[in-house]
Amino acid sequence: MPDPMSRATISRFHRAALAAALALTSASAAHAQGGDGRPAVELSGVLYGNFQYHVEPGTTPAEDAQVRAGLERSQFSLERAYLTVRAAAGERASVRVTSDLYRADGGYELRLKYGYLDYRFLEAGQTSAYARVGLLQNVMIEHEESFWPRWLGSAPLDRAGFFSSADLGLAVGVTFPHRFGELYAEVVNGQGFQHVGEADDRFKDYAARLTLRPLANLEPAALQALVVSPWYYRGDTASIFGPNSALADAPGYLGPVAEGRRRDRFGIFVGWDDPRLVAGLSVGRRESDVEDGANTASSPVTVTRVSEKLIAAFAVVRPLAFVDGGRDDAHPSPLAIVLRYDRDDADTVAPGRTRYVVAGVAYDLTPAISVALDYQETLPEDGLPATRANTRQVYFAHFQAKF
Repeated sequence: MPDPMSRATISRFHRAALAAALALTSASAAHAQGGDGRPAVELSGVLYGNFQYHVEPGTTPAEDAQVRAGLERSQFSLERAYLTVRAAAGERASVRVTSDLYRADGGYELRLKYGYLDYRFLEAGQTSAYARVGLLQNVMIEHEESFWPRWLGSAPLDRAGFFSSADLGLAVGVTFPHRFGELYAEVVNGQGFQHVGEADDRFKDYAARLTLRPLANLEPAALQALVVSPWYYRGDTASIFGPNSALADAPGYLGPVAEGRRRDRFGIFVGWDDPRLVAGLSVGRRESDVEDGANTASSPVTVTRVSEKLIAAFAVVRPLAFVDGGRDDAHPSPLAIVLRYDRDDADTVAPGRTRYVVAGVAYDLTPAISVALDYQETLPEDGLPATRANTRQVYFAHFQAKF
């Protein structure tokens, strides 16, 4: 009987485990030496996992038979393990490195999520500015994750695939005085941290986010929770018929296509950040050029503009915090109700769209450990055909552990 884990899988897992162990050992050693004048090092991490029970039917007779037989109904899953090392690198400078141990086909693999140098080049009263270079936060997703509990699933823009959460490039940020907000702008490769080095693309992507707290200094204090963040992401990507195209050997090929293909995204996020209620409304639009044809005289290149529209709303309500005597900011109420609704129209011209719903209850066992029972479904609507990718109904038991 064949071994259920191939040698390649075991080797890959061992490499990931060894890398994580080395990172942990090195960071711990550096931290212990921080008292002798060397830069202080801070080590932190987070672990996401769940048990899931599927109730959706299969979309083919064979898949449906597997579901009925219980072969795909339940599983334990360790989704993510992030390990972050932060270190001072001289006056006003610091370094951050975050590794991502994630579940891949046949096992676990380790990759770099963040790895950048941060330099604070301006500190004037309540105003500051910084520059970052390396593998850094993309324009919007981490900002959404500061409102949405990431351990229950990806944030709306990340889940819809608008862009990667991190990328290689350069970013500049400015923090406004009196807690009024910040400006974050970047120029990045556009491939995302998952595909670093996989393909060369001479085009770069440009993005900016403006975050405002318009009521930051008003009374009552509850009004200060409002956050408004418009954002824009402008990019091009190389044509599939560009220089060094793998399709260039086709008979009658007309030569390389030099111009880039459009991929723009823009939107707005409105959030409410209060110990009793954290909520968010995300509206996004994606405009992408899609190529067809073989770039030959008989089959010339055609370009079609595809528009996608995403609307997502979520809320994390702590009902006991509304009761007199509820906990304060330093000791938030441990019980939370989580609700979310996404509507993703992948092609506004074609019929159909996808609905994503989350409903559950979460509880903080300690300030560092949280658990949740929740139901999540992804279903096609308005005539969109059901596929394995867009049909999912699952009951979850989630946990998050920070360290």
